[in-house]
Amino acid sequence: LPAIMEERMESEPNYFPVFDQPLLQFRCAGKILRITQGVLESKASKDSIVPPPPTPVHEFIWASGPVTVKVLEALPSLVRGKRVLELGSGTGIGGLAAAAVGAAEVVLTDL
Repeated sequence: LPAIMEERMESEPNYFPVFDQPLLQFRCAGKILRITQGVLESKASKDSIVPPPPTPVHEFIWASGPVTVKVLEALPSLVRGKRVLELGSGTGIGGLAAAAVGAAEVVLTDL
C-alpha cells in the first residue's frame, strides 16, 4: 500500500482504500506483480436518472489484497513449498503473491 493509505488506515478505522487506477504494481519477494483492474466509467449523462451499471466486484483490487501480499512476504513459510487454492480470487493478487514467495502450486478461481 502507498504510505499515505497505510497512515490513514491506522488513524481512521473506517477508512477503506480505493485503488482507482487501471494498472497497479506491487512488490513481493523481489518480484513486481502487475495487476490490471476495471475502472468504472459512467456512460450515462449527468442529467440521467438511471445510474450506470456497476463494474463487477471481481475486477477490483480490494484492500485485503495488498495486505495479503505484505503478510506472505513477511511470512513466506505460510505457503512456501505448499499447494495453495485461492477461492474467489478476483484479480488474483493473493495467489500471485503466494507463487512469488515459493508456493509449490497455486490454483486461482474466479479470475
